[in-house]
Amino acid sequence: MNDLASTLRWWETATLAATATAAVLTAVSTVFGFVSYYRKKHPHNTLLVRLDRRVAFERTFQVIGLFASVVALGGAICAIKYTAVNRIAQHESDAENLRLRQQLKTAADQSAAALQTASADAQELDATRTELSRTTNELTNTYRQLADTKERLQRVESQQQWRTLTPQLRRKMTAILSKYKGNGIAMNPEGGDNEVQEFTNELDSVFKDSGWQTVWAGVLSVRSGPLLEGLSLQMSFEIEQHKDIERALIDAVKIADPDAKVDYASGEDQPQKHVIHLQIGRKRRVQRPQ
Repeated sequence: MNDLASTLRWWETATLAATATAAVLTAVSTVFGFVSYYRKKHPHNTLLVRLDRRVAFERTFQVIGLFASVVALGGAICAIKYTAVNRIAQHESDAENLRLRQQLKTAADQSAAALQTASADAQELDATRTELSRTTNELTNTYRQLADTKERLQRVESQQQWRTLTPQLRRKMTAILSKYKGNGIAMNPEGGDNEVQEFTNELDSVFKDSGWQTVWAGVLSVRSGPLLEGLSLQMSFEIEQHKDIERALIDAVKIADPDAKVDYASGEDQPQKHVIHLQIGRKRRVQRPQ
């Protein structure tokens, strides 16, 4: 393409140069032709006669006219070559433009396809994000349910475990009860529950370590209602002394089991006696969640 453009420029320059040269030669030939004609009309003009002898107006006119014709012919040939080369260049330019249009159309089609693919990918991405968000919410709810289930299981396991008196609880109870050592208390584990039996043994040990006397009785005299399973504690003491002892006994038993119930009554055979009855129920069992 570059060589063709250079050739086209060369033929264009040659055509312009030949045309200009032919024009100049034609003008000069015309001048000599006019002078020759004027010389023939004035044969006695000495100046023209002398110049005609030196220059030969007629012959110079013809020679220059011949050169002008040759140059003009060369210019015509150059013009023809220029036209041919220009037509080839125009054809190649049209072909190149056609290729460019085809490439632009192909690029436009590819761009449209890419845009359509990008739109489909964007929709798929939105759908994926929506699904991921839903899955995340489901996982969050699942984790929350698992945490709730774990908490319930821990609570159930805690409730299923037997009650026991830790060393710290034993020290607190002993500190309260030891102030009133020498008193006695009756214990009655009812219902035949192993956990109640074991818890009664631990309470019995604390009372004895605090200087109290303990007795296991089959039936206790005071009760607010039936206690099918659990532990009953009962003691009687002088009415005028009951406040401090009563408070200490209740505080100590509440340390062992905060849900213990308290009943009061006067002894039937000894009215001067005050009777306090504490009920510590069986440890509540719950069914494990499925």
